[in-house]
Amino acid sequence: MSKDVLVESKVKILKALADPTRLQILELLKNEERCVCGFIPALRKAQSTTSKHLDILYDAGILDRRVEGRRTIYRVKNPKVFEMLRLVEAMAREELAKMAKALEAARNSSEQGLPLEGREPLNRCRALLLNNSLSPYRHIAIYLYN
Repeated sequence: MSKDVLVESKVKILKALADPTRLQILELLKNEERCVCGFIPALRKAQSTTSKHLDILYDAGILDRRVEGRRTIYRVKNPKVFEMLRLVEAMAREELAKMAKALEAARNSSEQGLPLEGREPLNRCRALLLNNSLSPYRHIAIYLYN
């Protein structure tokens, strides 16, 4: 297998996972398989939108599917995807914890003594946490800076 093909395959998998709806789909498939109609109430998306997300995960080799009558049933093809997602979550939590710690330290100390270039990372952290509604540390940033 050529290096380029392997890289393209990795990119396709990672792109397929880089969407909140598709991550929700994987969570819903963690313990059971489902038909398309089984996703709609949980995702609150139209059937056509849900099907497009499922197709992306299927095309990336993350999901498998079978047809039973008029229903298409989906399942996770390889449970290693959940191991990978656990590692990504751990990395994200570590980074967010570092940002929250830096923000708290900045809040507790005077920023006025910092040179301009010393304030930039703190300003970026502050902006990221305040503007990211999905961040588990957003409430800390709101408390610290509002």
